Amino acid sequence: FEGKLPNGVTIGLQKDGSIKHRPGYDLGFHAPKSVSILALDGGDQRFYEAHLESVKETLKAIEEDCAQARVRNGKAISFENTKNLTIALIRHTASRSLDPHLHHHALIMNATERQDKTWRALASNMAKDKANNGFFEQIYHNQIYYGLIYRNTLANKVQKLGCEIEIVGKHGMWEIKGVPKEARDVM
Repeated sequence: FEGKLPNGVTIGLQKDGSIKHRPGYDLGFHAPKSVSILALDGGDQRFYEAHLESVKETLKAIEEDCAQARVRNGKAISFENTKNLTIALIRHTASRSLDPHLHHHALIMNATERQDKTWRALASNMAKDKANNGFFEQIYHNQIYYGLIYRNTLANKVQKLGCEIEIVGKHGMWEIKGVPKEARDVM
């Protein structure tokens, strides 16, 4: 998290003789309440696995779309799409109110490997130009899209488990409409 690589190199922005390094980013993936209840209170591992697989598939899309490093060539700066991230998944099973709430935090290290095999901090686009560059800027700009990937992927997996879903909010928010007999038997 400090930007210190095993080879002794420290990555980050060099400014005024010191290195400034953002440790990383935290992305949250929250299962619908009905999935949380079936997975946690109901003990049905299939719903937990559906959630976890959906998180991983969404992170793969983020990795493909957003992982970038800056490349300096003299005064010119460009962005290289590296398509690689280092991610730790942290599972949480309760809300702040201690209700069943299955969710994962994806802790994304602020480091990526460029094609030349050097490691750099993930790019940011401080210039805020019209180009869609910068790791977090891309995620922020497309947060509804990535949320839809997660929710749609999970909805498909839950439907394959025999559940019906119903839309309950904007941006594809859904819940399980009825609990199938197999899931009730596990509870």
